[in-house]
Amino acid sequence: MNKNILLDRFPSENINSFYDLFSKEKFNIPIVTCWGDKIKLNKNTKVYDDVDISSGIYNGETPWSLNSSDIKFISEYEGIFSILLSRSSISPCSWTVSEMSAHIYELVNFWKYHLLKNNIQICFSFYPPHDPSSFALYLISKKLKIPYIFIDNGLAGKKIKFFSCSLQERNLLIRNKFSPSPEW
Repeated sequence: MNKNILLDRFPSENINSFYDLFSKEKFNIPIVTCWGDKIKLNKNTKVYDDVDISSGIYNGETPWSLNSSDIKFISEYEGIFSILLSRSSISPCSWTVSEMSAHIYELVNFWKYHLLKNNIQICFSFYPPHDPSSFALYLISKKLKIPYIFIDNGLAGKKIKFFSCSLQERNLLIRNKFSPSPEW
């Protein structure tokens, strides 16, 4: 059975090659977020601009899907999320703390709804989650136990870039099961 994957935060100049690669491997790609020039893929793929999501353009049209367990989980990250919002250019400088808090839950709600609606089984990101939209997607995918794999910007052992799936344990995917740390 083909898996449904979401491609997150891909630069417009790179998305076509990644899209083609994953499609050739028989992955279904119902959602792509990108930044840069507007792109069009096939009719079965919804393309979102990451900045539009972060700014809340879709918040009002997304049905509510968060439950109390989701809200409790997200509340543990509300402080760091508020910092992301306040440093991001999408945040109006006049937002109150309660407006920022509401925006956080709206972003997470957007992503939960679309992950479930599209039966997303894997999220693949070009960057570590570091903006409001990608961080919301990262958190709710972790809550839903959907793998979120990203290309880590740091260089491992000053030699290689690598894939990661956790901000807390960045070298999780490159660990040797027989050794607690990789040899560089």
